[in-house]
Amino acid sequence: LSENNLTGQLPPELGDLPQLQLLYLFYNSLTGTIPPELGNLTQLQVLDLDGNTLTGTIPPELGNLTQLQVLDLRNNFLTGAIPPELGSLTQLQRLYLFGNSLTGAIPPELGNLTQLQVLWLEGNHLTGVLPRSFMQLVNLQSFHFYGQALCAPADDAFQGWLSSIPDVRGPTCGPSQFAVEVTHRALTALYASTNGGTWDNNSGWDTTAVPTNMEDFGAWYGLTVSNGRLSSIRLHENFLTGSIPAELGSLTQLESLWLFDNTLTGVIPPELGNLTQLETLLLFDNTLTGVIPPELGNLTQLQVLDLDGNTLTGEIPPELGNLTQLQVLRLEGNHLTGVLPRSFMQLVNLQSFYFGGQTLCAPADDAFQAWLSSIPDVRGPTCGPLQFASDVDNRAFTVNRPVASLVLPEATGGATPYTYVLEPALPSGLDFEPSLRTISGTPTAVTSAASYMYSVADNSGNVASLGFTLEVVPAVSFGDMIADLSFARAQPIDPLVLPEAAGGAAPVTYTLIPALPAGLTFDTTRTLTGTPTVVTDAPKQYTYSATGANGSRDSLLFTIEVFSPVAAEHESLPESFAVHGNYPNPFRESTRLVFDLPWPASVTVEVMDITGRRVFAVPAAGKAAGWKHTILLSGRAMPSGLYLYRLTATSPEGRSVHTSKFMRIR
Repeated sequence: LSENNLTGQLPPELGDLPQLQLLYLFYNSLTGTIPPELGNLTQLQVLDLDGNTLTGTIPPELGNLTQLQVLDLRNNFLTGAIPPELGSLTQLQRLYLFGNSLTGAIPPELGNLTQLQVLWLEGNHLTGVLPRSFMQLVNLQSFHFYGQALCAPADDAFQGWLSSIPDVRGPTCGPSQFAVEVTHRALTALYASTNGGTWDNNSGWDTTAVPTNMEDFGAWYGLTVSNGRLSSIRLHENFLTGSIPAELGSLTQLESLWLFDNTLTGVIPPELGNLTQLETLLLFDNTLTGVIPPELGNLTQLQVLDLDGNTLTGEIPPELGNLTQLQVLRLEGNHLTGVLPRSFMQLVNLQSFYFGGQTLCAPADDAFQAWLSSIPDVRGPTCGPLQFASDVDNRAFTVNRPVASLVLPEATGGATPYTYVLEPALPSGLDFEPSLRTISGTPTAVTSAASYMYSVADNSGNVASLGFTLEVVPAVSFGDMIADLSFARAQPIDPLVLPEAAGGAAPVTYTLIPALPAGLTFDTTRTLTGTPTVVTDAPKQYTYSATGANGSRDSLLFTIEVFSPVAAEHESLPESFAVHGNYPNPFRESTRLVFDLPWPASVTVEVMDITGRRVFAVPAAGKAAGWKHTILLSGRAMPSGLYLYRLTATSPEGRSVHTSKFMRIR
């Protein structure tokens, strides 16, 4: 799971995987402590937690991992002492602990790791003398322990063992001093790195002008020199502070500049680009900031450039592709961003290249990957496919209603930085801010649904796109009213469909509050049905609302009452035919006629305008004897005005006719 931007803490449940052999979690952003439950993974051969932000101590339980061959805990924030229990890892071949804040002395038990080939301890706060048990590490090929108050015994036996290691970096115990190489009375090299010491005057960098005259340069360090051609400065593994003097760029004969493993701050001076004879530039393990100066591309003789473990930012300057003699390039452990420049494909002599641990990646195309795979020792991620984290849903906004800021999805993969584009132009009143990926504003006109393309381009020219539609709709509104309603107790009501709203973004939802009288229901088809069972004390007000998907809303108010007719209380049927008029009156869309039947009848309704011309008729329908029958009349096709209606009830008892009037309004 390496290089996945994982966050959070390591779950102790990982210890429940007893058959696990390989656990790679390097180059994520994991926090918290290392769970001691990892000590249960007795079959584990590789545990790699490099390049996270883990804290706390190294659990002694890791000493239970007797099959472990690689333990990599470098570049975290671990504290405390190295647990002596690690001496039980007798199969261990590589142990990386550098770049933490470990303290205390080295436990002599580490001398039991006789299979160890690589041991890197630098960049901590370890103290004391290397244990003599280390002389048992006969297979050691690479051993780094510099940059702290830790040193090797000076006796011949230990030094003989130390000198047998091909790659060793670290001081021998002894007085801190400068070592000066003199050839024909000329100063050729200035060394001050034998014991992690400081300047002889304990003053750190003197950031006044560095003399370019060798006699003055020697005096600057308190040395006596004459006629010198300075070719090498090695001031690594000290506690030097301050910034790198730009005046070093005047030492144009310099071939080697080693300033690594100090506490230097500030930027890399672009003046170092004047050192055209330079073959080795080692600035790693400081706290340098800023960008890599493109002027370093002038160092055409450079063979080794190591900038690891600083806080450098920005993109890699393409000018570094001019360093065609480069064999080693180390950039990892900074905060560099973007994509490796294609000019790097000119670095045909590169043998070792590290660039991971940051948002920096290699182009994924075949040509660049073929060059990258030609490097024997390479470590760093390839840019993933450029894509969006999620889709964009179709959107509908309400005219004249402010839009809650809509953040479009972020891109992932590819090579940062990203460039976002939204096309075509948004409806009037709306804006898109690419840097925030946000649509905001207040649309000022209704529009139909239109197609939009949301695209992102990365630093390598890759493009990804998402399509969606956007429209501006009218606000939700009712074109009709609802008359106050009155229902008889224990009498089924004719289904009553409440008005439909216009406008708004679909789907429009309807609500009716508060709760209806007992026995009545309101459903998703906007219909009131049922048989009221309880008489209400008084008419109760109800709110009928329509709400669009984008939050637009309109409401109507009306009352409902349930009464108990006196006739219904004492008689089972009405005594006579009676028409109770229509409601609402006047009306917009529809109205209802209410009438009583003392006997079963066939009922028809005719509607005439004021000239007597029949407008429409409701076909005859059979009705049982009973109270409060209703017939719905739709007036959608009728112009506004006054109308007459004639209700005719035909039964075995005879024919009854009632005529009255109502008004349609818009």
